[in-house]
Amino acid sequence: MDAAVMHVDNRLEPYKSSFIREINRDDILRLMEIKMARILRFNSDKADELIAKLLDDIDEINHNLDKLVDYTISWYLRLKERYGKTIPPERPLFAVSKVSRL
Repeated sequence: MDAAVMHVDNRLEPYKSSFIREINRDDILRLMEIKMARILRFNSDKADELIAKLLDDIDEINHNLDKLVDYTISWYLRLKERYGKTIPPERPLFAVSKVSRL
């Protein structure tokens, strides 16, 4: 809440000379009670960070899609490392000599 009050105070700074009296914390809190909390942009930094993270995730997904075979192999190798010792295979492993395309 303090971050929101500071944000509103900073946003009111250019207009303080036109007010009749000095604005204090109680005035800002009363102003925020008028359902203005939802339209404040004091969380814009968090939103920008979230958008940047999502864009990075999208780039990673696009890269993995471009290299789908390599990604699939590394995914199975991670599964084998993680669960290979604790979960024995249900069927014996066999070698694939050739894979044909459909």
